[in-house]
Amino acid sequence: MIADPEQIRRLATRADDAADDVRIGAAVVATATVTSWRSTAAESYRERLAGELVAAAGVAGQLDELAETLRAHARAVETAWEAIERARAVADDVLRNPGSFVEDVVEDVIDIAVRPMPRWS
Repeated sequence: MIADPEQIRRLATRADDAADDVRIGAAVVATATVTSWRSTAAESYRERLAGELVAAAGVAGQLDELAETLRAHARAVETAWEAIERARAVADDVLRNPGSFVEDVVEDVIDIAVRPMPRWS
């Protein structure tokens, strides 16, 4: 698993580029067809080509979805790293001054204990 958001974003860009390449290739093939060719084989070729162009469009769409998924994954990894850094900072503070942490926890417990209970009607 890749844990570097920038590396994941680079993969997303590669997927975008691949989707563009598929679209360009399909466009080149679509415009290069010989329309003057008249025969049963020509008709069969054009039908198969049409199916291949539809398939290429599907592949390009899947690559677009992959790129978006990779970008979302990069954002999630980034968020996770930020949470880890915040937790690490709290842990460092606790290790540097454990008495203060204990005092804060005791104060929070007392605040919760003396708070009036809500009435549920």
